[in-house]
Amino acid sequence: MLKNFAHISRRYALKTITVSDGDLSYAASIATRFVDGRDLTATTYDSYEDLLKIYPEAEGNVERLKSLSVNVIHNVAVQNLSTDNRLAGEKFDCIINNFPHSGFVKGLSETVPEMIKRHQDLVISPFFKHAVKMLHPNGQIHITHKAAPPFSNWDIVKIAETHGLKLLSTTKFNPNRYPGYRPKCGAGHTPNKGFRVGKCVIYKFVLKKLKSKKIYKFVLNSHKSKKK
Repeated sequence: MLKNFAHISRRYALKTITVSDGDLSYAASIATRFVDGRDLTATTYDSYEDLLKIYPEAEGNVERLKSLSVNVIHNVAVQNLSTDNRLAGEKFDCIINNFPHSGFVKGLSETVPEMIKRHQDLVISPFFKHAVKMLHPNGQIHITHKAAPPFSNWDIVKIAETHGLKLLSTTKFNPNRYPGYRPKCGAGHTPNKGFRVGKCVIYKFVLKKLKSKKIYKFVLNSHKSKKK
């Protein structure tokens, strides 16, 4: 059994990437508790300069991640994930995107169909499109998302299916399992403001056409942590 993950069939460490990780507090949390930093890539949507302007505490997270040998990459958009030359050709065993969101539009609430479609077209569908190209054949894609309306109306599972994925399982998201993780709005007038997580789930997807019948089982986003 590997130090990082339990009950897997591979003899080498599992590669994990976090996508659009706000202030990088999620990556900092899992690098401390769940994964070996050498096997983790953490990305942000913002450039390093903008990251520090929006999230002053992000500097400490970046320093911590680098001290743990995490590969930190800034200015990475989901719309160009697999074609970014810093990630091109990379394959990952677990691709994680927490609370994807396309930003706020003045005059449009989260409940209107136009806003829901905006999230689907600008974030959800592009993410799956690129993530499947970067996924190891037996790996998993994890999306953490609010489970109540209007967010439950985003049809994440249906969109995933159009990109050659199938739902493996769902797990209740428990923020207490990730000490230090602070989900942030990331947009609007107060991007550094946290938001109430409420009822959330982690959707776990695998490729419809697996190369083998073995599916990696991860400690990350389950109910275990790495051994000390």
